[in-house]
Formats: sequence, structure tokens, C-alpha cells
Amino acid sequence: MRASLKKLSREEISPLNRALVDHLVSWLGPGVRTVAVFANLPGEPDLGDLHRKLPETSFCYPKVVGARLRFHRTSDPLSLRVASFGIREPDPDDHPEIAIPEIDVVLCPGLAFAPDGVRLGRGKGFYDRALEKARPGVRRVGVCFALQVRDNLPAAKHDQLMSQLATENGVTDCPPAP
Repeated sequence: MRASLKKLSREEISPLNRALVDHLVSWLGPGVRTVAVFANLPGEPDLGDLHRKLPETSFCYPKVVGARLRFHRTSDPLSLRVASFGIREPDPDDHPEIAIPEIDVVLCPGLAFAPDGVRLGRGKGFYDRALEKARPGVRRVGVCFALQVRDNLPAAKHDQLMSQLATENGVTDCPPAP
């Protein structure tokens, strides 16, 4: 039986989060240039330590603009400001925009993921629309805790599949899309 994320305390989540970040650091390695990361909402992994552990990597965070995500280079996650939907976002006056095709790896949040790469988001389609514009072969990594991985999830035609899943147990490949 899976524990509920809502029932886990901060003390229980903290070691899971550290393990997840360590696995991402090992998997990403020092050669990756640009990584799209997210500012976590409650219940989502906190990836802020990636900045400290991968200082040569350029990180960018999404900003909601209309119905789209735009990504902005951000060297310090503490510089993000609370904006749309209560999410911390970069200020375009302080953080330069980066074109989506320039991103090497997109770390995606979600409510749940399946091993086949299906992602259950929050229902607005922001990441699906952004990933449509990513260059072919970009790594699309669903980032979550293992208890958020389900055996299967329904997928809509517009859903963009993940190429990997990252949890506190490691980073695993999803099967290629048919």
C-alpha cells in the first residue's frame, strides 16, 4: 500500500528529496549545458540544490505568459517571485529569456507519472504546449517521489510523454513512444 504524499511530514520528505536531487546530479553530470527546472509547489520535490551541486549548468525556470510557458535563465532560485497560480517565477526584467529549443533537459513536475512516460499535470496543458516546441531528442524528465508513480495513467492525444522518470530511487528510462 502506498503512503499518501499529503500524509508525509517535512521530516519524512526531506531525505527523499535529497536522494532524488543526488540521483539527478549523477544522471545529469557536468556536461549538460541548459536545464529547465521548476520552483516546487507544496508536495513537489525541491530542486533548488541542483544550482549548488551543478554550478557549471545553466538553469532556467518557467514563467506563465498567457497560455504559454516562457523560460528564463536564473542563477539563484531565491530570486524568484510568487506570481501566477502561487508559483515562484523569474522576473523577465532580471532574468533573460531562453528559447525552448536551446534547452537540453526539461525537468517536469506532475501530480503523478506512469512508467510509460505519461504525466498527469494540473490540467492547464502548459508543459504539453512547451514540450511541443522543444527540439527533437530533448530529455523530458518527470520528477516526483516514488509514491507518485502509478502503474498506468490515462493519456490524451495532446499529452507529451516523458523520456525518463526521476525519483528518490533513481532515474529510469521510459519506453520510446510508439
